Amino acid sequence: MAVEIKPAVQSLPATTAIQDPAARRFADAVTQAVQSINSAEFAAQSLVTALEQGLRGGGVPGAVAADGDEGGITAGMISSILQSRLYQALGRAIERIPVPGTVRERIAALETGLTTETSVRATEREMVVQQINAVVARAAGAEAGLYPEALARATADEAMTSQIDSAVSRIGVAEAGLLSEQNTRATSDTALVQAINTMWAMTGTSNALIQTGGTVQTNWNWAQANWWNTLQAEVFTSGGKTIRQAISQEAEIRSGTDGHLLAQYTVKIDNNGYVSGFGFASSANNDLSYSEFYVRADRFAIGSPGVSRRVPFVVLTSADADGNPPGVYMDDAFIKNASIKQAKIGLAAVDTLRIGNNAVTVPVHTEIMPDRAIAAGTDPSFFTSVKPTYVQAPNGVTIFVNVTAGSLGAITNLWCRVRRNGAIIGDQLSTVGALITELHNFIFFDRTPPSGEVTYSVELGDSWPTGGPVHVSRVSVVALGSMK
Repeated sequence: MAVEIKPAVQSLPATTAIQDPAARRFADAVTQAVQSINSAEFAAQSLVTALEQGLRGGGVPGAVAADGDEGGITAGMISSILQSRLYQALGRAIERIPVPGTVRERIAALETGLTTETSVRATEREMVVQQINAVVARAAGAEAGLYPEALARATADEAMTSQIDSAVSRIGVAEAGLLSEQNTRATSDTALVQAINTMWAMTGTSNALIQTGGTVQTNWNWAQANWWNTLQAEVFTSGGKTIRQAISQEAEIRSGTDGHLLAQYTVKIDNNGYVSGFGFASSANNDLSYSEFYVRADRFAIGSPGVSRRVPFVVLTSADADGNPPGVYMDDAFIKNASIKQAKIGLAAVDTLRIGNNAVTVPVHTEIMPDRAIAAGTDPSFFTSVKPTYVQAPNGVTIFVNVTAGSLGAITNLWCRVRRNGAIIGDQLSTVGALITELHNFIFFDRTPPSGEVTYSVELGDSWPTGGPVHVSRVSVVALGSMK
């Protein structure tokens, strides 16, 4: 009678999909053993060997079993299995699994998962296809997983897709992950595409994140695109304080058929709530265009590249560490045409100075130390002048004359006369005490000065024939309302 030998174990799937190296080696060993034991020759030989051992003595090598001794036959078969290649291969593969404990404990500590779910739903007006995959490995508190997911949906009015791919590795309170999401959507009037990529790392209460994303969208009347990029780091101190820093970039453009256009780019730095950055924007409404560049910072400077550090232009929005107040600081400025409402100048070198409408008066001054004596009863004679002076003063010119003088004898009068281009505009007298040197002030006002260049001269004399003589040691003349 013919005997049919059936495989002891059904065939196993391919092991190439197993990601863990130790688990894959284990599965390869099992597959090789199963392939060997499934052969007809090996199965027949194992059965014959077991029967012979059982018949020879209850499973003891060399012994002969009595008729009907089922226990001997069974013991022989078990002994044969223990000595087989399958048992030995399984033992070697299990020993290579890097988990402490016995063989049984090692197998229990290793958990792998490979899951694929696909669903299709269809009606007269809609079809939805979805696929979810999961590749997960867990061992001794560690976990690693890949989770791709895809969705496609179509109706009579809309078509859309969604693709989400994530990867996460986790041990205890440490976690690292990647997430990528893409979406598309289209209708008869609109089209939309969005993509967001995120990576993060966490260890306890410390975390860091990078996210980049973009969106493009259109309809019949406008088109828009925007992009952003964010970097973020956060820690939690032992004192219970959260410290957070972030840098973000964003760009956006928009165009409309109504003539409204917009484009902008911004950079922002958030240093634990202290926000700074800059932005550049340009917009247009039909034919009217406008652009703006804005900087939000305590200090803005322009410097030269290279090794030598030169910063000729600095803007301070708040006082710096050196105590400099807010303002614009320039090392050198070359201005072709400037309109200044108010100025404070420490030292100025001016080639030509012209004051419009006499809004500001520039004093013209001269000073001499004559050390001269004027005899009693002497008419005024020339002492000094201020020249040349350019007069453009519709309200007149004021001339201040300060004379330091004293009488060498009796009391007398100091005679002061001022001329403009030789014509007398005024005479004044001041009493000089005997043997006393005093400061004498005279003020003259030229009410109708001509335009153009003029010369104001000062003359001094002694009006009393019996007084004096007068000794003059200093003469100072100031003319207000004119300019050099």
